[in-house]
Amino acid sequence: MAQPPITNTGAGAARRYTVGQARAQLRRLALQIGRALKLCDADAVHDVRVAIRRFTRAIAVCQPYVRATDMGKNRRRLKKMMTEAGEVRDCDVALKLIAKLRVPQTTMLRLRLQGRRRQSAIRLCSELKKWRDRRKSLRWSASLRSGKEDAAEESIQEVGRRVLARGMKDFLEQGKEASSGDASAEDLHRFRITAKKFRYSIELFQPLYGSKLDPVIQSIKGASALLGDINDSVSAAALIAKYDGGERLAHRLKKRQHKATEEFREYWKELKQGGTLDLTCIEPEAPKKPVASTEHRRRKSVA
Repeated sequence: MAQPPITNTGAGAARRYTVGQARAQLRRLALQIGRALKLCDADAVHDVRVAIRRFTRAIAVCQPYVRATDMGKNRRRLKKMMTEAGEVRDCDVALKLIAKLRVPQTTMLRLRLQGRRRQSAIRLCSELKKWRDRRKSLRWSASLRSGKEDAAEESIQEVGRRVLARGMKDFLEQGKEASSGDASAEDLHRFRITAKKFRYSIELFQPLYGSKLDPVIQSIKGASALLGDINDSVSAAALIAKYDGGERLAHRLKKRQHKATEEFREYWKELKQGGTLDLTCIEPEAPKKPVASTEHRRRKSVA
């Protein structure tokens, strides 16, 4: 999502920018919730999950500048929505993999998964309606408008450096663990979530850096794609294990998981050797001055 350059770095600019980013992600979330209530197809459910993750990341970044009134309760509602959306998403992934792997004699399994998907979608829509009907977006918006009087005064550049440095530290540490030979599926899944958070943090501050961080984002996307394949295989195998007739498919999924895991380890090794993930030499760009309006330039010339 393209963002305008940062033009204001005066007092309170960091709060205005980070809160503004959170409010933009809140609007995006409200839009995706409305779309999911109408369609509730695989793409709409996926987009709701992404919107929740992006909004949650933006909230974490701007939290030092806003009061925590009602945030705990609102976060629990987000977590509930995420859980229900995950149930639907697991069914969608399993059904997609059944079709892709072309395992014979899975008609009954597909029918059962489709039935489970319908029930999960009903529960998800119930949670989405609660969010809409209780005007949770408005409550979040009100919370974001409540500033902390004792909030530290930092420049946008300082906030960006701090957030990205912390994200990079977690990303590298967990990546090292996830790429080891004894890493579990849980370790890989945990790293996948960390990678998403780091990427969303980078994108929140990308206007500070222009295109300098594009290679880092692309590297994270590449790792996330492989981690996603691993997670899809694990979640689908766990889901179909609950039904008769899924043994053969579970075996195929296990092989798919192992292949994607090896590809991820090789990809991570290449990333580390290539130095793409080194942010220490990347500095924010100088803020651009806002372009004066035509009327303002005319008045200045007359004066």
